[in-house]
Amino acid sequence: DIQLGHHHYNIFSAEVELFQMKMSLLFAYEMSVSGEFPSLQLHVPAMLSTQPLAFKKIK
Repeated sequence: DIQLGHHHYNIFSAEVELFQMKMSLLFAYEMSVSGEFPSLQLHVPAMLSTQPLAFKKIK
C-alpha cells in the first residue's frame, strides 16, 4: 500500500521503497471543469528520469 499525502494545490506525494532505496514521488494532475482528469504526471527522482512521466486520457 502507498499512502498519498497532499503536497500542494493539485499535487500529492508518496514515499516508496524501490530497489532497496526510499524515494519520494509526486503525482500532479489536471482536472477539467466537468470533473475529468485529462492528464496525470508522475515525478520521480532525477536518477530515474529527469522528466515527469505523463499519462493522458485516450478518447
